Amino acid sequence: MQSLTSVITIAVLAKTSCHAETATGKFARKPPINVELCRQMMGEELSGLSVKDLQSLENRLEMSLNGVRAKKDQLLLEEIQELDQKRKFFHQENIELSKKIDLIHQENMELQKKAYGRRVVNGTDRNSILISDLDNGEDSNGTICLQLRQPQHHDHAEQATKLG
Repeated sequence: MQSLTSVITIAVLAKTSCHAETATGKFARKPPINVELCRQMMGEELSGLSVKDLQSLENRLEMSLNGVRAKKDQLLLEEIQELDQKRKFFHQENIELSKKIDLIHQENMELQKKAYGRRVVNGTDRNSILISDLDNGEDSNGTICLQLRQPQHHDHAEQATKLG
């Protein structure tokens, strides 16, 4: 009789325990965790396990590790694909910007032709001196184009009387 009462008590406790887990599970939304199994998977509390149990634990760990590796590989592949798309986009943008630079350079050459009234060849004409790679501590990649002009006569006497 006492064993029957014990069985009933255990069954009632198990039911209330399940209901308590269900109530707390609404907030956590996770399955109940077997603490002993977690410790065994972490390599703790292995002393009471048989060889068969250890082999089973090892197989479970290998399956879990394979799942983790597969997820990591998937994420890395997606990241590689995203970076490759960005690389292609920047490459195309670089090509377009290079074309725009060439077009602007061409327009500048045409404007120089119109402004100076002489035939400009490769950015210079027969009255121009091109100096490049000056080493004066500034940007040595820039070029300076010096052009000769006709002297302009200014009457310095008129300017002096206007100022004074």
